[in-house]
Amino acid sequence: MKANLQLVIGGFGALIVLVAIIWLFHANNLGLMGFDTLVGRRLEMGTIRANTKAAADSFLSRHETDLVDENDRNSELVLDYSKSSQIRSLGYRSSFYYYCWDIYLPYSLRTNSVDIGTVIVQLSDAVEGHHHDPTQFHVIRVMLVDGQGKVTKTIDQSK
Repeated sequence: MKANLQLVIGGFGALIVLVAIIWLFHANNLGLMGFDTLVGRRLEMGTIRANTKAAADSFLSRHETDLVDENDRNSELVLDYSKSSQIRSLGYRSSFYYYCWDIYLPYSLRTNSVDIGTVIVQLSDAVEGHHHDPTQFHVIRVMLVDGQGKVTKTIDQSK
């Protein structure tokens, strides 16, 4: 009886450890792993999603002509979280980077509901003095990626 109880308790403990490991290294739709959210003080992900989307949408609306070719002007940019794993596989990984959030948002570039490319928007909430403010995200760069994962255009704001 005592051996069975120890086995059950050990199995339950192993299950808890397994779930914790999976959570720490599984990426959410923002591309952030549980470890990042833990280090970044577990802010409300809904707030980060809303603030990053607002900053990215504003930037993209001002710079769409710089990004999209003349013949694709009737296209639309749509935030597409389903592409998060795709852009992670290309090396664009959201994280809590030292002292600030570094987020990569994937947008689908569509013409007549046909996906013609992916736009990756890199954002940060870094503010002066090596601090961060998750209410003030800004765009660092935007990349247009073709179907083969090659960057075809870049707008770089860090220069």
